[in-house]
Amino acid sequence: MQIKIIRLARTISDLAEEDKISDAAIWEAMTLRRWGIHKQKSVARELKLGPPLR
Repeated sequence: MQIKIIRLARTISDLAEEDKISDAAIWEAMTLRRWGIHKQKSVARELKLGPPLR
């Protein structure tokens, strides 16, 4: 997973037109990856259990 974070951080830095990967780009990549993993687990949980009862 670390390589995916580095690749994402490189893309973020490229979009910001930076020559090197910045600390901010790494932080943003880690945050986005973490959000994506939790989102996937949430979707899987909903598919497994069905929609929440109200």
